[in-house]
Amino acid sequence: MHVLVEKMGKEIVREESKSTLQKQRILWEHLDARNVLRDKTGTNKIEGLAQDMCQMHDVLLIKGSSFNRMPNVKFLKFYTPLGDSGSNLRLLPDAASLPPMLKLLHWDAYPLRTLPSLFSPQHLVELTMRYSKLRFLCNKNRDLNLEELKRLDVSRSKGLRELPDLSSAMKLEELVVEGCEKLKFLKELPQTLKYLNAHGCKSLKNVSLPYNHYIEHLDLSDCSQLNQNEELITHFLTRGQNEELQASPRFACILQNVIPTYFNNQSRGSTIQLSPNLVDFYACIMITCARPFHLKFSKSSYSLKWEADGVFWFNLKPDLYLSLETEEEETIHHLVIIQGLNNDHAGNFLSTLQHPPRFDSPTVEIIACGVRMNPQEIPNQI
Repeated sequence: MHVLVEKMGKEIVREESKSTLQKQRILWEHLDARNVLRDKTGTNKIEGLAQDMCQMHDVLLIKGSSFNRMPNVKFLKFYTPLGDSGSNLRLLPDAASLPPMLKLLHWDAYPLRTLPSLFSPQHLVELTMRYSKLRFLCNKNRDLNLEELKRLDVSRSKGLRELPDLSSAMKLEELVVEGCEKLKFLKELPQTLKYLNAHGCKSLKNVSLPYNHYIEHLDLSDCSQLNQNEELITHFLTRGQNEELQASPRFACILQNVIPTYFNNQSRGSTIQLSPNLVDFYACIMITCARPFHLKFSKSSYSLKWEADGVFWFNLKPDLYLSLETEEEETIHHLVIIQGLNNDHAGNFLSTLQHPPRFDSPTVEIIACGVRMNPQEIPNQI
């Protein structure tokens, strides 16, 4: 259905412009976008450009002046469907600039080490720069105005060393830094943040969650240098603020080989008895994963429900992939936590693990689980 809707939308745009390229609001054909950028023939009618960079076989050099005649461009999407496949799209660093009214900037394999110094991102709602050459979003002596930003994705930007102070980005809900291998700190995060994916940030040492946070999904799997695991778990459980918590339970995953003692009912294996007088509870499970396999957890990595026989069923469906890198440890332990569960029926807590169909029998298993019977009594300090 979405293909038909997209096709219909393109026909409407063509009819509006009477098939005149410079009058089209959106340019999505490979040659159209390339020619407008190369020849600087854009107009104030153009509001967006989309370019599949896998179709770009020749190098295209963009200068800041390439956008001068397109002041109303609100979105740029230069994407690589094949992942980290590189790009032939170049941007001159000295005179680089971008359209001033941009709301969406998606530039895979972005070629510079920072955003253009002449670009002011105060209108940006979404910024996606996967597989980029970024080291910093901006120069250290510059403050970015990100007050409209809702989503920031710099995943697989392997040279990224630091993010700017995001505490003033008070609309930011989603932050993705997966695979940013040189990123050491995540600090000054905004209170509005709901989703944080830092899977595979191998140099990450410290994560500073807001004091009263709204985080619903936290993935810190494969962050092997993180040195504050139990402190983070406690902060995640005790400092969360969410009026809709019961409807949207919180999820977290962190490298940890011991279940914290404040999960006061623990059991080997994947099931545990719940107290009949329990009103609500927090639960955790310990998962082992044998190398060279790796686990990561997206928003759709789990499901939970009460069965008719009083069993609370927590089904994990992690993303599983194979790494060819040599690693010292043979088995990695992940602690998965679910917070904000109503006990409508007394019974058992049952956790299950669903392997992706492309893997026959990877060495991934649940070895223990735990339940906190009185969530409000979790200590604030370990």
